[in-house]
Amino acid sequence: MFAPNERRHHSRLPRRSGRPTVSVDNNRCRLYAICQMEAPASFLVARDGRLYYDAAPAPTEFTRVRQAARLCPTQAIALRAEPR
Repeated sequence: MFAPNERRHHSRLPRRSGRPTVSVDNNRCRLYAICQMEAPASFLVARDGRLYYDAAPAPTEFTRVRQAARLCPTQAIALRAEPR
């Protein structure tokens, strides 16, 4: 289940260092849902008008998340590598 602007953990295992994280600037996001089309496992524009996203996507999803960030018309999605 997605939570608004909260990290979603896939398991209780500790997160690996250096794993990329996602953040969304809510002041820039216009809810066009392009991110949801590109990476549906990581982004969801819900009926309540909120964007829900996985702030720590699985490594298998990161290519799709990177594409979603690249295609965001308002460039509201930021990708960062966690410090090692």
